[in-house]
Parts: sequence; structure tokens; C-alpha cells
Amino acid sequence: MYAVTALLACAAVGWAMQLWNAEWRVPLFYHSGGDASFSSMLVKGIIDHGWYLHNSSVGAPDGLQMEDYPLSDVVHFLIIRILAIFSSNFGLVINFDYLLTFPLSAVSAAYVFRRFGASWGASLGPAILYTMLPYHFMRGEMHLLLSAYYLVPLIIMVAVWICTSRPMFEIVGSWRIRPTRYGWSSLIIAALMAGSSIYYTFFGTFLIGIATLIRIVRRPCTRVLIAPVIVLAVTFCCVTIYLSPTLLYQARHGRNAETAVRSVRDAEIYALRITQLVLPVTGHRLAFFSRVKRVYNGAIVNTESDFSTLGAVAAAGFLLLCAGLFFQPAGPAWKIFNDLCILNVACLLLATTSGFGSLVALLITAKIRGYTRISVFIAFFSLWVVALAADALRRLYQRRTLLVFAWHAAMAVILVGGILDQTTPAFAPSYAANESDYRNDEMFVRRIESALPANSMVFQLPYAAFPENGPVNRMIDYDLFRGYLHSHHLRWSYGTMRGREGQILQQHVSSLPVSHMIEAVALIGFSGIYIDRYGYPDNAKALERELTGVLHQDPVTSRNSRLAFFELSDYAGELRRSMDSDQRPRE
Repeated sequence: MYAVTALLACAAVGWAMQLWNAEWRVPLFYHSGGDASFSSMLVKGIIDHGWYLHNSSVGAPDGLQMEDYPLSDVVHFLIIRILAIFSSNFGLVINFDYLLTFPLSAVSAAYVFRRFGASWGASLGPAILYTMLPYHFMRGEMHLLLSAYYLVPLIIMVAVWICTSRPMFEIVGSWRIRPTRYGWSSLIIAALMAGSSIYYTFFGTFLIGIATLIRIVRRPCTRVLIAPVIVLAVTFCCVTIYLSPTLLYQARHGRNAETAVRSVRDAEIYALRITQLVLPVTGHRLAFFSRVKRVYNGAIVNTESDFSTLGAVAAAGFLLLCAGLFFQPAGPAWKIFNDLCILNVACLLLATTSGFGSLVALLITAKIRGYTRISVFIAFFSLWVVALAADALRRLYQRRTLLVFAWHAAMAVILVGGILDQTTPAFAPSYAANESDYRNDEMFVRRIESALPANSMVFQLPYAAFPENGPVNRMIDYDLFRGYLHSHHLRWSYGTMRGREGQILQQHVSSLPVSHMIEAVALIGFSGIYIDRYGYPDNAKALERELTGVLHQDPVTSRNSRLAFFELSDYAGELRRSMDSDQRPRE
């Protein structure tokens, strides 16, 4: 049945994204650029260099050191590393990695539902709807690490174990503590949680803390602290281990205050909106719902909270959780309902606009800012309640064959209707545009590689800081990575870490008058200049006119006329020959 769940998830995402139109070696979101290019760089960096931390192919001449931009997603990077064993094509790897998150999320959700007694009939639909959340499609390959939320159900399972006093650790003798099977499972999940997105780790530890408070209120005893303290300690230790390269690097080179700069205001901008949870998905298939959502989005400053839509089925479960604060249904099927209600409202109080998350940003750290990302936790609570309600209804009529048949039919209708409600035609990528952009860039970079020796360096313009520079005219963030994505033996200037010497040097060189800039670039050792014309208000016409005047050559241009390239080999040779040994810069 887990295999059936995985296959149904694959079929559902294949239909929603029209994957029969995909060219598998082209990233599904290549045309989108931006964060999708950043994700592709990470994947190709792992393929080319074994891991994501060091990439000598970008950030030339020194290379990219990612320790200043800490990512604790070790579990996900390991999966990418394993996939890279079977293919060196970054497009194939990133596509398979992203699509793999759909069956993994569905199986993970179904596993938790089943562990708490739900029948397969009641578990299957909610599990598929969980993996088909609009959040999953809207994140896409742009936020590849956030799309991998398949550990969230397991994290929630540990929190519920703590709430329900599952025997996770036994005290043997006067001091020895021995894990039970629940304990071993919770420790493994804690280690995996620490290696997932830092947001999911933060929200998971928060829920474990709330679960601990619930258990203490029900049974005031110091022994109830043993399980949560051990789980949180293992989580903290694993996060420290996963981030140890960053900690050691910054101890050696100093903390870089210019990367991942966050403000208290961000926690308000990227907070959760309850309205976005229950409103229809943007671009809904039904015109009325689409219009309602469009009117709302037009009335607010719309951020990624738009990604948090639950869909009608999960929204019904969410409303039940809110109502559950005022009543408690009777019966064994609902024995964990109260725990889910409390955990759900805790998530709301933390993440909603002007919630406790803003106080965390003000008083503790502003590094956690995207509180709307807790919506995948709320979605799981909500769909779990749907599974509980469906199972309670099934048991009520289990002795009536006709009604049981009607129940199964209703579950099938809810599943199909839920998928239609949660997805839109816009979730299918622009495959023609993807392939057109990809082939254009591929052909252009191949022409550059054929003209330059292996290991040559290419200076990229316009200057853009890394990471999180923002758009430069029509060139959006991380677009300059496109050169690297198609090359095999060149080194590219973009990708030098903000706040370090290489970035300061590049910023200075690119700000020089064109004649001086060309001279400096050539003396540093670059063999060519790559220009993204979208980065200039005049499509780089003035810049290219000056370059042509100095270099006495016309640029090589891409098929779509967006990219241009000037070779510096002849110019650099003449420049070096014209300098005597005292003027030549030392290596």
C-alpha cells in the first residue's frame, strides 16, 4: 500500500505538471531563473566538486566558499549526492530530486496516519492531498530545499508521541536511560530533522517544546522531561555538527556580517496570514474562486504567504481544529484530537502576523523570517483531522456493505476533487520556454568554451553581489549562474561571497572606466568578458561600443541576443608584452 501511495502521488504530480511534455535534461523551472538558478548551481556544484561548500568553478579567481551562507540541509544534499552517482547532468538530477519529494511526502504522511490507527482508506486521500499542496508546486525548484518537506510528518509524530506519553525512554537502575523502539525512532528522526531545512528544524523544536508543556500540565513530574530533553539535545548536537564547517570557517576567517542580513521587519512581511490558509489557490480552476483570490491579493502587499493555501479539504480540517478549542469529540478515534488542536493553535500564535515570531525576531534572532513556511505543519494537522473524521465515519457504518461502498466512493471523490481544487494549469511549467532558454544558453556557452583553453576565467557583467543581490534592471537575481550551468571547464567570476576580498575586488574592478576595467580584468587573468544585456537599461549598447573600440572586435552574441562575449586573450597578451617586468603585477 505504501507503493500504491507513492505511485498515486507520482501519477497526480505527473498530471498536474503535464510531465509528458517535459525534456528531462532541462530543469523544469529553468525559464523562471532567479532562485531556480541558485538551486541549479548548488546541484551542479555537488556533481562537479562532490559537495556544495566549495565550488572553484564560480567566484573566480578565488572560488565560492559557501560557509558564510550556512545551510544545514545535509540530508537533502546527501540525496542529491547519491543521485549524482547515476547522472552528471544537473538538469536530470535536479528534476528527479524535486519530483522525488512528492512520493516521499505522501508515503511519510500515510505512515504517520497508519501508526496512529487510521485505516488505509482514510489515510490514502489525505496523504496524497498533503503532497499536492499548492506550497509544493509554488516552491518548485526555486526553493528546492523547502519543497523537501517529507520529514515534517515524522517531526510531528515525535511531538504527538511526547504529548501522548508514549514510552520513549526507560530508566534502568538508578541512573541508566535506555531508549525504547519509540525512543530510537525519535532519535533517528531528530538527527534527520537537524539535517533538513533550518525552518523545519526550528518549527519542529518549537512543537516539541509545546508538546513538553502539554505533558507537564497533564502529569507534573520531572521524569516527563527526559524524552523531550534528549530529543532536543540530539537535535542541537546534530545541527552543530552539520554547521561545523561554517563555525570553523568563521572562527578562522571572522564572521561575515554582510551575508543573509535579516531585519525584524522581515518577520512581519513574511508572516503567516490565516486568510491565505483558507482562501482558494491563486488562479483557481473555478472563475468565482479565482476572482475572489485575485481581489484579495490585489488589496494587500502579497508575499510568499500566498504559497500557504491549504485547499478546501485541508481548510475544512483546519476549521475543525479551530472549533476543537471549544469542544472535544468523544470516542477512541478522537483521542489525539485535542493535542492536534493545541499544536495547531501554537503554530498560529507563533507564525501569524504580529505573532510571537515577531518577538523572536526582535529579542532573539531575525534569521528566521519566513514564518508562513509553517503552513506545511498546519496542513498536516488539518489533513490528519480529515483522516480521523473519515475513519470515525467508516466505523459507524462498517456493518452496512452499501454504506461502506458509498464511503469508499466518497473518499475517491474527495481525493480527485481535492487535487483539482489544490492545483491549477499554471503549475505546469513553460516547457517550450524552458527548452528555448536552455538551448540558447547552452549553445552560447559552448561557443565560448570552444574559443578558450580549459580552466580559463570569464569576467561577468553587470556586477551583482552574491547572495541576495536582487534584480539589476531586467536581470533577476542569480541569472549570472547560467554561464556556469552549461560549462565544463571554465571558471566564472560571479558567485564570490559578499563581504569577502574577492567580492570587494570585483565590485571595484567593475566600477572602473571601461578602458581601465578591461586592463585590470586582463591582468588579473581573465580570458573573456561575458555580458548579460538584460542587466543594462540600454541593453549594454554603450558598454559594448566602448569594449569594441578598445578590443577591436565585435562580440559573440547568443541566439536570442540576450548574451554577449568578448575574448581577451589577444588583448591580454599584447598588454603583458607591453609592460616591463617592474610594471607586471606579481603572482
